[in-house]
Amino acid sequence: MKIHKLEYKDHKYERKLEKVSFLPSINLLVGVSGVGKTEILKAIRRLKRIANGASLNGVEINKFKDHTP
Repeated sequence: MKIHKLEYKDHKYERKLEKVSFLPSINLLVGVSGVGKTEILKAIRRLKRIANGASLNGVEINKFKDHTP
């Protein structure tokens, strides 16, 4: 699974993470405390679970089709 861009909105705390673009090789998440580094990692972890067939809001999701060009 490759992630090219990620945009995240946390409805619980009403926070929005601006769109993050990833490079094809190595990416670093750097910033002061509270800017969303851990939230990015949590969102990626959730996407991976969904892509592997986990459930989303109690509904089982089949594996996503890879849309890599």
